[in-house]
Amino acid sequence: MGKMAGRSDLKKIALERVERLLDFASSVFKRRPDLAHRYAELAWKIKTRYNLRLPRRFKRKFCRKCQSFWAPGETCRVRLRPSSPPHLAITCLKCGYVQRIPYKE
Repeated sequence: MGKMAGRSDLKKIALERVERLLDFASSVFKRRPDLAHRYAELAWKIKTRYNLRLPRRFKRKFCRKCQSFWAPGETCRVRLRPSSPPHLAITCLKCGYVQRIPYKE
């Protein structure tokens, strides 16, 4: 029973660190985009090490393929696609990965 409590505590701390790193990345992006990308990369490493399921607001802040930080209009392109099924398409301008998020009309 002690081990399980320890794991959930570690996951909670790891999620806080991921949140903090992504906040730092968004605040520093205008001045130092390279540092913002590094923060996003570190957040991804923490996420994978502790097998975290990120909330939606964090999932859409970096590329799943190249782990670069996403700033709409600068490092990614965001488009609404009404085609079947309708979806939001976020394209990474660094590696070309397209994340599709379905929506209802």
